[in-house]
Amino acid sequence: MVVDSDLAVPGYDSVFAVGDAAAIPTEPGSDQTCPQLAQAAIQSGRHAANQIIAQTRGKAPKPFRYRDKGTMATIGRRAAIAQLHGGLVLRGTAGWLAWFGLHLIYLVGLRNRLTVFVNWTWRYLSWPSGPRIIIEGCLEPVYGERTLSLRFPT
Repeated sequence: MVVDSDLAVPGYDSVFAVGDAAAIPTEPGSDQTCPQLAQAAIQSGRHAANQIIAQTRGKAPKPFRYRDKGTMATIGRRAAIAQLHGGLVLRGTAGWLAWFGLHLIYLVGLRNRLTVFVNWTWRYLSWPSGPRIIIEGCLEPVYGERTLSLRFPT
């Protein structure tokens, strides 16, 4: 969905779109849009909430400005890459530790952080093998003439 620089949907006074649902300009007047990443969703969500509060108080809308904090991706055990805002790139174990730490920091509450830390550490150290199979509510394949579709068993 295309949005104005203040995240409002054009033609609707009180409708805002954020995150993956919106093509958000990186700054006012820019044709470049924000990446479809968590940071863009977090920042735009926070800005839209502030816009709604300001609107209820009769204040003028403010344009959204995306702040690139970097990008991280993990692809396996001690295999990740982190490209930080300043251009620093961390690969392998260093990238994985940065990814691991950042995800712990963004969790809400000490209890959640500790639980996830213990679970992830245990899984890392125990290195469970074998497939992860979910049996309940599985989809059954339905073969047609030229197509394969899926349906829940009845």
